[in-house]
Amino acid sequence: MSYSPVERLRNGNVDFLYDFLPYDRQTLQERIRGLTDRLTIVQAFYEKAKDISPSFCFEIIYDMDEYSGETLQLMEKYTWLEFTGEKINNLLNNTLWGENYVYENIEKFLVKDEKIFSLIFDFIFSNAKRYNDWIIYFSKHMNLHYRFLFIQYVIEKQPNEFHNICGDDLSKVVTNHTGLENEQLTLLPEKMSSEDLSKITHDLYESNLDKSFYIELKEFLLNNYTENDLAEYLLRYKQKFVDEGGTSYRLVKDEEGIAEFKTDADRLYTTSRNYQFHVMKDFSNLLSKKLVDEFEYYNKFFPKSKRKGEFFPPISKMYSNGYSKK
Repeated sequence: MSYSPVERLRNGNVDFLYDFLPYDRQTLQERIRGLTDRLTIVQAFYEKAKDISPSFCFEIIYDMDEYSGETLQLMEKYTWLEFTGEKINNLLNNTLWGENYVYENIEKFLVKDEKIFSLIFDFIFSNAKRYNDWIIYFSKHMNLHYRFLFIQYVIEKQPNEFHNICGDDLSKVVTNHTGLENEQLTLLPEKMSSEDLSKITHDLYESNLDKSFYIELKEFLLNNYTENDLAEYLLRYKQKFVDEGGTSYRLVKDEEGIAEFKTDADRLYTTSRNYQFHVMKDFSNLLSKKLVDEFEYYNKFFPKSKRKGEFFPPISKMYSNGYSKK
């Protein structure tokens, strides 16, 4: 008689599972999952093992179409069993029932781990049978941060789909208007957070998409929010790799970003959330004399340290924390 764990399970022998250490159990799970006759083995041991070691059984069967019902029964009975990132990925891509199940239970997955978004987005644009349902779900979601994550993904990885998904009026994408039938419109729709909108606006600027998309969102951002992060994104130093292997880099000025900032410097400065001091320190030559004089006037009331040009207490921290606007 063989003492191989796999052979024992193949023969319906499950008593040894009582004594298996967690590492050994995990190794056995992974081995069975990789076998071509996994279904035959599971059929031999499942009924005997499901109450002895439910987690062991769950890890082996959860992405088998033949055991979809048993999987859900285990999860209902043993509530600590759940689908997480890798399991959701396998469920979506390796089963016939997984897409419908994930779609119908999507909210409870999204609130657990933001990393799940990217794997679901990957699935939507590669294997989804309910493609249109997924697109409507995320592009019209009432949670505007979910919309942000989806739009950001589209800009980065599916730019050719951006216009098809977002349409001609981007303001509807970044507010809680859905454009769906029977929607009740309001005069003051909820807006996407300025942090999220600043990020996708800059993502559009750096993308190869038509710059009219960037300009539209930039104007919406500057006209409808009191503060944003666009100046910071445009003026950040960039990494420039200095070796062919891409392992060493130095920080250099983003000349294109600086040039873009210059086209609307005063508005970008005055609406900057916490980057005004850095703008004034390094790019005051791009600002109007009125703003520079105003900065100098108010800041002269703060005593300077013995080191030339430095304020005490550090005025840069006041600007970084937004206190200069209060």
